[in-house]
Order: sequence, then structure tokens, then C-alpha cells
Amino acid sequence: MAGANTGAHSGVLAVHCIRRLLVWALLLAALAPVRATTRAGGGFLESSIHAPGLNALALQRIHQAGHDAPHAATAAGLAFPRAVDNSALPAFPPLFDQGDLESCTAVVSTYYQLTHAIGLERGWDQSRLSDASRFSPAWIYNLTNGGANLGVSLSRAYLALAEHGAVTLESLPYRGSPPAAGESLSNPESPGLRDQALVNRIARFGVVAASDADLYLAELRRLLLKGHLLTGSTAIEGWNRATVATPPGELPGRHVGEKICTEIDPRAPVGHAITIVGYDDDIWVDLDGDGLPGPGERGAFKIVNSWGTRDWNAGFRWLHYSAVARRVAPESGELARRGAFWGDRVYWLQPGSLDPVEARPETALAGVPLAEESTAGLPSRP
Repeated sequence: MAGANTGAHSGVLAVHCIRRLLVWALLLAALAPVRATTRAGGGFLESSIHAPGLNALALQRIHQAGHDAPHAATAAGLAFPRAVDNSALPAFPPLFDQGDLESCTAVVSTYYQLTHAIGLERGWDQSRLSDASRFSPAWIYNLTNGGANLGVSLSRAYLALAEHGAVTLESLPYRGSPPAAGESLSNPESPGLRDQALVNRIARFGVVAASDADLYLAELRRLLLKGHLLTGSTAIEGWNRATVATPPGELPGRHVGEKICTEIDPRAPVGHAITIVGYDDDIWVDLDGDGLPGPGERGAFKIVNSWGTRDWNAGFRWLHYSAVARRVAPESGELARRGAFWGDRVYWLQPGSLDPVEARPETALAGVPLAEESTAGLPSRP
């Protein structure tokens, strides 16, 4: 009997080792420039590692929630609803405050993005649920920060989600206070927690990155329409603060008076990870100050922050389209303005199979960024 148990245990270890080798083999294979490309013949942008949609049931729930609104043409030749707000879907969790920990990458990838994606597939309604159906940033943060209260890159968080998975806030509560002197941030030694986490591994993740601004914006909106939440690292300390306005002769929109970023100080360091939850093509800011709507003055992405409800618009922000993509001066070919996100990279993820038995190891990792972004993980602040 002991021999049989030893053999079974060895088999499990072998499978685990093979899976780890496969994950890192895929990682090495993916270490090439990840650039958005245009598919021949269609003018349709997709990531070099194509971001999939969620499953059919999840998409059905998204459409039932109102994402099948009338479509409008875009500069990229695609058609989208005028607005999409995935934070209004039942699967979107309550707003989160990271407190004084530099854990923003864990919050955006694990709490917001993974909770939302798995919630869509499992039919979660967060208004009726508890922390047993929300994933804990503490698990991933403690796996990636080396025991110290330090910011980590988004790519490290996604690699940890692909290999280790995630546990719920009920199983591992989050405490937003730095460790006392001489203590370190670490997860409890619990086989039960490790087993729970493995069930919630992501199948794959990737990035959208493009040099063409219009196609880049179109791809981000396409993924949001599919129900994805997206993440990126940004120099949030350099965000200006403007106000959504009403164009002359038009009725006030429901977001008039809300705060919006239209420009980012190029001298500010990249230091915070945020989540994109939607967009609105009708948001207007008078960028040139002439009092009239002009080209490029409409449209913004809706951002949820990890600083609780105190931030800007009760926890949300608007990020104007004009501030998102980097622009190159046509006359000189030099960079005229950097984009809102580090390396113009925005991340998506796809959760694994609901049935661990059906998980396909060959899809454990499908895309990683070229380099580590500098994310300091700014603590919560008003």
C-alpha cells in the first residue's frame, strides 16, 4: 500500500514538473516583440497573441445586460456601441482599497480582472455574494513581492496566476497595512489553500500593443465589448484633472461634471496599475479651448482605481482617448506624446476551464510582455 501511494505521489510530482517546464518553455518562446498587427484583407487589428472572447454563456449574459446597443462606425472601420460599461455587469466586484500596501498589480489582475472573468463564466451576481466569490490580492502579492512591501510588475502577477492560481478573500483576507519591522509578507503554509488556488489558474494572458493610435483604441474597445476587463501600468501622479463638459447645442450627458484625464506629464514616473472597465464615445472635453466640439475631442475610457470610493468619480476615472495612445509628430517622426500605459501595453486574461480535469496544459501561457514594466504600486491616496 505504501508503495502504491509513493508511486501515485511521484506521478503527481512528475506531472507538476512537466507543467512547470511547459509554462516556462512557452514563456521563452514568447520573448519576442509583441506588436499589434493588421490582419491581411480585413483591416482588423488583433494582438500578435490574439485575445479570445469569453465563453458563449458569458457573452450571452453580457448581451442581456445591454451591450447590444446600436452601433456606430469608428475610424478603424469597425462598429461598436457608443458606450460599454463592464462595471455595471453583475459579475463586477465591489470597489477595492489597497490601503498602504504597494499591491496595485495584484488588485487589478486578481481582485478585479480574475473575479470578473470567472464571475461571468460562473454566473456570479456580486450584489448577492460575499468574499467567498472574490479573489484575494494578498495571495498573488505575497507570491511575487519577495516578502517586502514593494511594487511588482503586471507580468509577474499574471505568471503567478498561470502557475499558482488564486484563493478567495474569505480564505485569505486582505490587510492593507505594511508588515511590522522584522516581519515579512507571506502566505500561510496550507495545502488546502494551494489546492484551492490551482482550481482558479488562468488559461492564458496577453497584451495589446500598437503603433497605430486608431487601431489601438479600436482593439481596446473590441475587447471591452467582449466583456473583458483590461489592465495597464501608468504614471498616475502625472495625470491632469479636467472636467467632462456639454458641447454647445446638446443636452447634458449623464457624466457631465465628472473628472477626466486629458494629458499626462511625461516627466512623471510609471508607478501604478489600473483597470479599464468600459468606454464612452460621447464624452466631450474642449481640448483646444475654442468652445466648440472638434476632431479628437470626444471619447474616453472608464477606469476603476484601487483607492476605494474616495478617488475622483467615487472610485472611477475617465481617461480621454487623446491621452491613451502615443503620438508621433508626422513632420519629424519623433515622439510627440507618450501613451497613458507603459510601453503602450494593455493586458487581458482568460480564466481556465471550470472543470480542472479538462484543463489543457498547452494553453497554460500564451503571451507575455517583452520586458518588466516599472510599477511601484502607489499606496491608496485621495
